[in-house]
Amino acid sequence: MAGVLCRNLVYLVREAYFGFVGDLAFVDSAGDDDPQYSGLGTRWRLLYVEAHLATQS
Repeated sequence: MAGVLCRNLVYLVREAYFGFVGDLAFVDSAGDDDPQYSGLGTRWRLLYVEAHLATQS
Protein backbone atom coordinates (compact mmCIF):
# COMPACT_ATOMS: atom_id res chain seq x y z
CA MET A 1 0.00 0.00 0.00
CA ALA A 2 1.48 3.34 -1.02
CA GLY A 3 0.32 6.89 -1.40
CA VAL A 4 -2.19 6.75 1.46
CA LEU A 5 -2.45 9.90 3.55
CA CYS A 6 -2.24 8.99 7.25
CA ARG A 7 -4.78 10.93 9.30
CA ASN A 8 -5.99 10.45 12.85
CA LEU A 9 -8.85 7.91 13.07
CA VAL A 10 -9.14 7.49 9.28
CA TYR A 11 -9.05 3.99 7.79
CA LEU A 12 -5.99 3.34 5.63
CA VAL A 13 -6.98 0.30 3.54
CA ARG A 14 -10.60 1.18 2.65
CA GLU A 15 -10.81 -1.12 -0.40
CA ALA A 16 -11.40 -4.87 -0.27
CA TYR A 17 -9.45 -5.54 -3.46
CA PHE A 18 -6.15 -4.99 -1.66
CA GLY A 19 -6.64 -8.48 -0.20
CA PHE A 20 -6.23 -7.26 3.37
CA VAL A 21 -8.95 -8.45 5.76
CA GLY A 22 -9.98 -5.63 8.07
CA ASP A 23 -8.51 -2.15 8.17
CA LEU A 24 -5.83 -0.05 9.85
CA ALA A 25 -6.01 3.40 11.42
CA PHE A 26 -3.75 5.62 13.48
CA VAL A 27 -5.07 6.75 16.86
CA ASP A 28 -3.76 9.81 18.71
CA SER A 29 -3.56 9.00 22.42
CA ALA A 30 -2.98 12.63 23.45
CA GLY A 31 -5.41 14.63 21.33
CA ASP A 32 -6.79 14.77 17.81
CA ASP A 33 -3.73 15.48 15.66
CA ASP A 34 -2.56 13.60 12.58
CA PRO A 35 0.38 11.24 13.10
CA GLN A 36 3.96 12.47 13.03
CA TYR A 37 6.96 10.20 12.57
CA SER A 38 8.58 11.16 15.88
CA GLY A 39 5.56 9.96 17.86
CA LEU A 40 4.76 6.69 16.07
CA GLY A 41 4.43 3.86 18.56
CA THR A 42 4.17 6.19 21.54
CA ARG A 43 1.64 8.98 20.97
CA TRP A 44 0.20 7.55 17.73
CA ARG A 45 -0.63 3.86 17.70
CA LEU A 46 -1.51 1.83 14.64
CA LEU A 47 -4.81 0.09 15.29
CA TYR A 48 -6.08 -3.02 13.50
CA VAL A 49 -9.85 -3.06 13.00
CA GLU A 50 -11.54 -6.37 12.23
CA ALA A 51 -13.47 -6.50 8.96
CA HIS A 52 -16.94 -6.72 10.52
CA LEU A 53 -16.22 -3.65 12.68
CA ALA A 54 -14.70 -1.62 9.85
CA THR A 55 -17.92 -1.84 7.81
CA GLN A 56 -20.22 -0.67 10.60
CA SER A 57 -21.19 3.00 10.71
